[in-house]
Amino acid sequence: MLCHLAALSWLAAPHAAFAAEPTTMPAAQQAVLLAKILAYDRRLPDRVGDQVVVIVAHTRSEAPHAEELVRELQRVAEHRRVADRPLVARAALVTDAGAPLTVEGASALFVTAGVHEPLDALLSEARARSIITFTDSPDQAARGVAIGLLLREDRPAIVVDLPESVAEGAELDATLLHLAEVHR
Repeated sequence: MLCHLAALSWLAAPHAAFAAEPTTMPAAQQAVLLAKILAYDRRLPDRVGDQVVVIVAHTRSEAPHAEELVRELQRVAEHRRVADRPLVARAALVTDAGAPLTVEGASALFVTAGVHEPLDALLSEARARSIITFTDSPDQAARGVAIGLLLREDRPAIVVDLPESVAEGAELDATLLHLAEVHR
């Protein structure tokens, strides 16, 4: 666990290589952080089946970013298990027509910045199914997504909405909360 803490601390620290994308941290960094954060959820093993499934919900215009994040999560999965289970990722298109997004079987839901209209419904379903939610959007984080993987002044930041994370069934370790910006 101490090795994980050192790696998580390194990821949350500023690095010149991360300054290339001013509004969103690189997908590779998001993938590593997401996998590490899931490992700090003490209730995850009780909520998942034989694999940890991450769904990346996106709009049509965000498909390239979503596909890149899925590829990076798959790269992480080649070398890392989460809660002693394989990590699986897939993208899911959220349509403008408001067709319901199926999150059944998901362990985590990553909501991209462009998903606006169905966000409340997605969050409600995530709470009902004990699915922890992530985003890379400050707006989505302010609207109730449990964990934001954000950039603050070109520095990676983990933002945790503690009541939302609890409502989604998570119990995040104090080690992670110490490194994060926590909203109570």
